Formats: sequence, C-alpha cells, structure tokens
Amino acid sequence: MLLTFRKNDRLYHLRQIKRLFSEGRIIVIKPLKITWLIQHQGNGNGVKLMISYPKIFCKKAIRRNKIKRRLREAYRQNKKIIHDVLLPSGRSLLICITYTSKEILSYSEIQDKIILLLWRLKEECGKIV
Repeated sequence: MLLTFRKNDRLYHLRQIKRLFSEGRIIVIKPLKITWLIQHQGNGNGVKLMISYPKIFCKKAIRRNKIKRRLREAYRQNKKIIHDVLLPSGRSLLICITYTSKEILSYSEIQDKIILLLWRLKEECGKIV
C-alpha cells in the first residue's frame, strides 16, 4: 500500500460530510476527536478523511494550518492500521479528525494520539464489519 494522501482519499463532498455528522459515531482521545461512519453501499473506495481545527480554538490561520499538516502527515504514515480492516469487506469509511485544544502539540505527540485513535477505530470497525 502506498503511503500517500491524494484527492481520492479526501472527504470533500458536502452530502457525505452531512451524512457523516448526522449518522456517524464519535471516539475521543484528548485533544483529538474522530467522527466515523461505515458506508455499506458503494464500491468500497476505502477511507475518506477530513481534517478540522475549528477557528474557536485558534484564531491564527498559520497555527491552524500547522496542526492540520501534522495531523495529515501522522495519518498518512499510519493509515495502514485502518486499511487492513476495510480491504476484505469492500466497504468504505468516512472519517473526520478534529483537533480540540488551544495548545499546539509536537508532531510526535500528535502521531501517538493518531495511532491510538486508529487502533480504537479498527476495534470498533471490526465489531461492525
């Protein structure tokens, strides 16, 4: 599996985003919150990801973009954890990772939190799939 994060890996369709937030489930590991939803219909496009850092937590766009870059990179490096669950089932997964803190963590701390989130998400998806 390629460790890339291309456009077809991104969640950007408004209809899918609305469905994710209306029907999705939530896992929280401070300062990260992940909202996820398994799509049973469809052709199994894999995982679609959206990263969010609300302006209410940090007014400066430079800092928000820095956190979002760190989150994307940590996910890109560790996405094989969750992809192993979905490949045999042929289903797709919608994910939104939201950073919910005012303090900026280092990349290594963010990566540790992302790994914990992905393992917990893998366990939850394993129960459903």
